[in-house]
Amino acid sequence: MGTPLDDVLKWVAITLKQSVRHKDILARYGGEEFVVVLPDTTLAQGRVWAERVRKTIAKTPFQSELHVIDITVSIGLASKVNTEDNLDDIIKHADVALYHAKHTGRNRISWNDMPPASTNS
Repeated sequence: MGTPLDDVLKWVAITLKQSVRHKDILARYGGEEFVVVLPDTTLAQGRVWAERVRKTIAKTPFQSELHVIDITVSIGLASKVNTEDNLDDIIKHADVALYHAKHTGRNRISWNDMPPASTNS
């Protein structure tokens, strides 16, 4: 039998899985973090998706045999802007946005508009 935290993480994973398309990628990324890659999605579309997920999770308490727990999520977003951007770079930018969301009140989304790559002229 898992811990309440394990059960909550499974519930969040199921909720996320129900919100993604077949071409999207969903993975657990560390202890309590998930990564969702939404190909062919603009940052504006990603913000709409993230807000829908955030609201869904916030309005649906997690219920187990022993617990009813109100859950909230903080979501950090980033988007590929330049052809030079790779997945590691985008994840780093999303992580910065997530850190910002967590430290400015939680239960919110934040995004990091990636600046254009600098050119050495």
